[in-house]
Amino acid sequence: MRWLSLLACACACTAPLVGSAAEQPRADRSLLQTPIVFCKRYNYQGLHIYDTFYQWRPGGGIYVLENPADSPEQHRVRPVIDPSTHQTLGQGIYFDPSLSFDAKRLLFSFKGAARSSSAIFEIGIDGTGLRQVTNLDANGNPYKGSGGGHHDVKPCYLPDGQIVFTSTRYSGLVPCANNGVAILHVMKANGGDIHTISVNNVTEFDPCVLPDGRILFGRWEYVDRNALVIQSLWSVLPDGREETAVYANNMVFPEAVLQAKPVPANFALVVAAFTPHNAPPRGTIAMIDTRLGKNDPAAIFNFETPGKPTHDRGESCDPWALNESVVLYSGVPPGKDAPAIPRVAPGFRKRSNPKVNALMLIDRGGRRVVVHGDPTIDLHNPIPLAPRPVPTVVADVTDRTRRTGRFFVKNVYASMPEVERGTIKWLRVLEETSRVSESPGGTWMNQTFSISAALAWSAKIFHGIVPVEADGSVCFEAPAGRALFFQLLDQDYRLVRGMRTFVQAAPGTTRSCTGCHDYSPKTVGAPLVLSGEPRQLREESWGSGYLDYTARVQPILNAKCVSCHGGANGMAAGLDLSGGWTEFFNISYEHLTARRERMHTADLSGGICGMNGTAHWSCKVFDPYSHASGNAPLADILLKEPHRKRLTQTDREQIFAWMDSNSIYFGSWDYTASGPRSRPFLAAVKRVKAVMKEAGCVRCHADAKGEIRRFDQWINLAAPEMSRVLRAPLPISATADGGYGLALCRNRSVDQTFSRKGLIYGFGYAHAVMDLDKFPTQVWPTAWPPEGEAVTPFASTDDPNYRKMLAVIREARAAQLAKPRVDMPGAEWVGDGIREGRSRQILPQPLPEPLPAVRTTVDNNGFVRLAWESSARMIGLIGEVHRSTEAGFTPGEATMIGRTERFAFCDPNAPPGTMHYAVVFLSDPAETCGTIKSGAVLNYQASTGVPTVRALRAEERCPLSNVLPQRSAPVYAAVDVPAVLPALSVGEVLAEPGDGRVVLRWAPAGTPGLTTYDVMGLHPDRVAEKLNRAPLKATRFMDATFHGGKDTEYTVVANAPRRAAGMPREGAWVRTRALPERREPVLALARETEGLRLTGGARIAGDTLNLAKGGFAALTPTEERVMDGPFSFVVTVYFDEPGKMPVLLGFGQWNRAGWFLQKIGGRWRFHLSSVSCDGGIVPVGEWVRVVGIYDGDTARLYQNGEMVAQARIPAAPASPGQELFLGQYSARNEAAYQFKGKMRRFALYTRVLKPEEIAPPPRAAGLAK
Repeated sequence: MRWLSLLACACACTAPLVGSAAEQPRADRSLLQTPIVFCKRYNYQGLHIYDTFYQWRPGGGIYVLENPADSPEQHRVRPVIDPSTHQTLGQGIYFDPSLSFDAKRLLFSFKGAARSSSAIFEIGIDGTGLRQVTNLDANGNPYKGSGGGHHDVKPCYLPDGQIVFTSTRYSGLVPCANNGVAILHVMKANGGDIHTISVNNVTEFDPCVLPDGRILFGRWEYVDRNALVIQSLWSVLPDGREETAVYANNMVFPEAVLQAKPVPANFALVVAAFTPHNAPPRGTIAMIDTRLGKNDPAAIFNFETPGKPTHDRGESCDPWALNESVVLYSGVPPGKDAPAIPRVAPGFRKRSNPKVNALMLIDRGGRRVVVHGDPTIDLHNPIPLAPRPVPTVVADVTDRTRRTGRFFVKNVYASMPEVERGTIKWLRVLEETSRVSESPGGTWMNQTFSISAALAWSAKIFHGIVPVEADGSVCFEAPAGRALFFQLLDQDYRLVRGMRTFVQAAPGTTRSCTGCHDYSPKTVGAPLVLSGEPRQLREESWGSGYLDYTARVQPILNAKCVSCHGGANGMAAGLDLSGGWTEFFNISYEHLTARRERMHTADLSGGICGMNGTAHWSCKVFDPYSHASGNAPLADILLKEPHRKRLTQTDREQIFAWMDSNSIYFGSWDYTASGPRSRPFLAAVKRVKAVMKEAGCVRCHADAKGEIRRFDQWINLAAPEMSRVLRAPLPISATADGGYGLALCRNRSVDQTFSRKGLIYGFGYAHAVMDLDKFPTQVWPTAWPPEGEAVTPFASTDDPNYRKMLAVIREARAAQLAKPRVDMPGAEWVGDGIREGRSRQILPQPLPEPLPAVRTTVDNNGFVRLAWESSARMIGLIGEVHRSTEAGFTPGEATMIGRTERFAFCDPNAPPGTMHYAVVFLSDPAETCGTIKSGAVLNYQASTGVPTVRALRAEERCPLSNVLPQRSAPVYAAVDVPAVLPALSVGEVLAEPGDGRVVLRWAPAGTPGLTTYDVMGLHPDRVAEKLNRAPLKATRFMDATFHGGKDTEYTVVANAPRRAAGMPREGAWVRTRALPERREPVLALARETEGLRLTGGARIAGDTLNLAKGGFAALTPTEERVMDGPFSFVVTVYFDEPGKMPVLLGFGQWNRAGWFLQKIGGRWRFHLSSVSCDGGIVPVGEWVRVVGIYDGDTARLYQNGEMVAQARIPAAPASPGQELFLGQYSARNEAAYQFKGKMRRFALYTRVLKPEEIAPPPRAAGLAK
């Protein structure tokens, strides 16, 4: 261990002294007069500071260094617990040690397998008395996020003998990463009475006890702020009262203040590690003087970078202050000779730094001393093994039998002298919810559950408002167990100021404060509210509960605004407020939340950008009337004529409340299997751009490379004819034939860098903090209509390019509604329907008094609709729906037809006649805290084999809940159900002749997602034949065989549940003839191929593509080459290596549009229309000729002329609307899909190859390597 002595000497000789450091205690091992407890474990290598408990690299244990003051060669180390001790937990990770105040016992966490849970244990410092304190495997909730297991971590003794720790046991999920949320819990010493004292929806860190009995901890939060930089210091009492910001809650740097502890003999000082967020929890060591301001960098002394106090990058962690000047910590010794281990260990994450952490000392002069190290493993968590004074015991004054607490604000004006008294009329109470249900998958704009355009992060519950007294005081009751924050409103219900942090209503207690954002109490008169009982929250004029944009705001826009802004009357002010669906949201939402001129503000709605990169904006404390409805230009417009009289007061207050949610879009955690992203929208954009190129639009709408970069909300999937891309080139007069011309085109270039939607075009999401002046800006045009003379490239809606674009958009609409997003029609019944999301319920929702009424209606489909109050008091309740033919029936298991938490229920199977319904409301945290998947509980053991709906059984209940379920009395309603509705009628059918095929398209009929179609062909004898094998959901069909090359007549009939069967109608037939087959390929690989694009290591010589070094080639089909019928491909390939699951030809996406050829499991896969045609054996190291054929009915795959696979295909694959990739998956470029080898003679045909073309050409076997 001589390296330790050498490093200590080197550090002592070179460390500079700063200021008066020479007079202060210096880092020296002689200061260590007691043994040191520490951990051996490998450094965490996670992606974030909050996911360390998911990491796995076993090794080490907990140890005592008996004589730290001696030279390293004389050190004596004994294990307290590791795999070698008599009392042991075996191999695993021993971490988070915490020493009792008498220094006789240790708490620690242990994880014994890669995806297991972490539990808390206790052991004597002498290695005896090992006992398990918590057990998540028995007591935890099922978990719906990424990572594995449940985790009880960061234990710490409390002065009254209890234990505080953090735990993921309530199964909350981080909005930006879908990991488990660990929040503060308290339990008895024996592990009993576990209860949370926090309501945070993201993770908390490192609890310890201050001398006055408060718990000091790190708190991550991002209520309408960025998700990156707010991991600040807070304190709370052990019963959950008085959460108080201690330091850095409005600072950008340091990003995280972790592992904080009081400094001995000067309790105003706190020692901590400053770390980055997107990294393991290591950085620099600093002290904070909490007397010098809650957000003032002058309060910091950074031991490692004194000149940069907020610096947070490094490898140091786990500080323990010996005094005001010297800190014991874990860090990497300086110098080139410091021990290192390999960065890569098979089966484990790669180390960020090969050097191992040792136990070290550092002082204010920068002197570092290595105390002890191990050249084979990292050392962490040093704790002097000595008794400490027991902190003050704080009595628990909460009443956990209560479901509410109280707040008292003495004077809301106290910190806002610029706001005239009497301005503030209302205080609003909102909740930042914690998701416990599944994510639909994918991450966009840093959200694993897409909620907004990088604005709001979580679904919010509007709990209600209370009046503010004339003197500024307010006292009110609020629900306990929830992350609450407040907003102050004026007489117009505009936001004066909002909290953007959260507190909880500790049950049975009153929390008081002076004013908003006020850190120093002021002397004011006796408040008016002291004379009476606290106010009860009341609903706003529009209601309460979740605020979903499409359910609450878009209907107002449709009724009052769209006629002028995006509807038939035009696009006033260039503002489109229609509800057409976009990639993630809808058109009006993207217009209202667009970063018009600067990145950090959604200009019209006043939204605060929650993007990490704009942290310098979102972290600040905002002045009154500076964001949301208080500063939104949209609010100004709606309060002035002529717009004021168009809206009711309730309409206006609803829109203002939406702005004050920080412009949320998806208001709850519900979703469908298709997820938040509209892939048909993206495909349609690509195809429409291709038509624009054909139409010559690139003369104005392209960059220097001929690419159309700017494409805002130009297509409207909800109403294709209203798409701006169709309306802009039409004359204004073109209305008689269904067009809605705007004449917006001008004979000049369109700025391709300008954007009307979302984040400013071309920049995207910035994950790292940037100076605000480094972001792009743009100047928003004020002239409307655009200046200059209008040009109208489309003379009418009969223009061929107009018809092509309209057909593309209609197809995309049909494709989207076949797999609708949760904000789209049919979401309830298509596929699996809506997957009900859940917000965490720490305390059960009380049954409402009085019970809500249940409304019943029969919709246009003949389905019975039940609906009841959608409000804050109903969230977390389950509605059990029962049906009977008898009035006043008694609900039971036999009458139950469904269960829901969505305030509404659809019964598509009600028999004709008068039906009676009963809804029983259930309050049961065993279900709603996240333990059981929402919706019906299915019993697959029923004798009929048909799943039945039932209630949760006792053995399935969540062990966390000690509250018995409560059921309401039934609420009855009745409705008359019609027998059969009339048949649906299909409008105009378009028949488009193609090469050897006829493509039929038609407008949708009935309700999207319910209607299916049959295509009929007419024989010469006038007998109709159904051409599709299975009912069609799409509004497109390709006929490759029935036409026989002759004039043929077609029609389409529609069918839907509860309707009469569709029948062919006279006069509804359309006649056409297929074009002759095109013999030559539509795409072929050669160096001179038009539009060929090579990436990475791809090289081409003649007709041979070399991908030995990776990369891929991309070919761009033109519109007439899109695969909408029979096709064949030929390619000869040579595998240099087998790869993981390489894609040779990528022209689509799994179970979606297009097709692809892949090697998977050693076999070929030809995938199209959600069907995989698999077979053959893929050779490596030899040339092989592969032919794929789709004849309109069956897919076949041939290897060297022999058929190796075939499969029936239900429908022609939809156009992928993208490039064809050779050597990579076109839907997602990843290493797993990379083909390594060579390809030659690739060709793609829009016909079925003949047998002689399938067979390998002569001498194919002699192809050279």
